[in-house]
Amino acid sequence: MFPIQLRSVLGGMETKKKHRRLRKPLAAHLNLTKEHLLRFIQSKGSCSHFSRFPTDMMQETINLIKSIGTYNERYKAWIESNVKNAERFLKEA
Repeated sequence: MFPIQLRSVLGGMETKKKHRRLRKPLAAHLNLTKEHLLRFIQSKGSCSHFSRFPTDMMQETINLIKSIGTYNERYKAWIESNVKNAERFLKEA
């Protein structure tokens, strides 16, 4: 294995932030992000400007939701078949 250089993978995105402990497994965070995006599309709450997006940006948002869902399902399947005590990483707490 070789070490991944996050800066090159993320395209210069800032990675030095205050350490934040994630109290939920990755699968739960991905589900929450997907829910946030769906709520954004519904234009609920204080963030109601999705309907003013250009069509290509709307399509990109919809593709992002699909991509997160697909990735999360593949991630869960991988965890179930490759990790001992998989339920620890799949709980939706």
